[in-house]
Amino acid sequence: MAKLRVTLLPVALRPEGDAALSPMAVSVLCSERGLLSEEVEDAEHVIPQVRRMLAGVLPREIDQDPVLRRRVQRLENVGVEYSAGAPNLLFSAVLPIAASELDGRANRWTRLVQGRADARTHPPEAEVSALLGYWRQQLVRTTAAFDFLPEFFPISQVRAVYSSVWGEDQQDANFQRWLLSARDVDAEPVVAEQDSADVQRSTQAAFIDRVAGVLGAEPSGIANNWDPKYVGVSAGIAALGGGMRAFPVAVAAGAIVGSLVGWQRARSAGRPPSWFRRTQPQRVELQTWYPVRPSLGLPEALASGGDNASNS
Repeated sequence: MAKLRVTLLPVALRPEGDAALSPMAVSVLCSERGLLSEEVEDAEHVIPQVRRMLAGVLPREIDQDPVLRRRVQRLENVGVEYSAGAPNLLFSAVLPIAASELDGRANRWTRLVQGRADARTHPPEAEVSALLGYWRQQLVRTTAAFDFLPEFFPISQVRAVYSSVWGEDQQDANFQRWLLSARDVDAEPVVAEQDSADVQRSTQAAFIDRVAGVLGAEPSGIANNWDPKYVGVSAGIAALGGGMRAFPVAVAAGAIVGSLVGWQRARSAGRPPSWFRRTQPQRVELQTWYPVRPSLGLPEALASGGDNASNS
């Protein structure tokens, strides 16, 4: 009897490129050898094995943070893939933004949807195609995008989740109108606007709580030196100037607090964005599906997403 195979496909919204432009894309975490995939003896050992695989790729700082560790414990059942002949059980897990900031091995991260040229020359593996279909379905039908984000976020970060999963930019004004009018199945709004000053204070308080005692810094000094253009924080700790990056504990605190409270790695160009939070702590079904019509010339398997297309 053929052994079962399990493949874990962790995903995260990963910062890329120029910090001033703040591009972000949903990416898949792999090992140096490729996808995270192992054989298991029987079905009884599947979930314990997947959890061990997940624990093995988490940065130490996330594994030691009880809140983030709980967040990453949700396993997504993507499906079963048979291209190699034997059943390959596919699972995914959403990792916080800090997972890529603290990992230090950028070559282990691959965009879920590659550029048009890359998709032609390096077609996605069957497992990644199944993963893409799964997340497209989740984003169309549910509030899954918020699982990639901290408690507070600007609309641009929600849009980055959708844009990167469809491989094309979702138009700013249309996306904002949709998100602000979106309702769950109980006809309740899915997001609520927050006061930016309150979000900034929450970010500062969480950051100070993690570093003040370790660095011997006065909480008031950290708050007073905080750049007012920064509501959130990241591993770059740009809100407090480059000097803070010399302290590993501050870098880790910036990444963790950014993932938990509010993430920001560059000054806002022009008018500061509004900040929001999800109204329901858990993923819920949308009353009306998100109306995606991708126009990018992706391979057929990617462009259609199987039967996961929008109902619009």
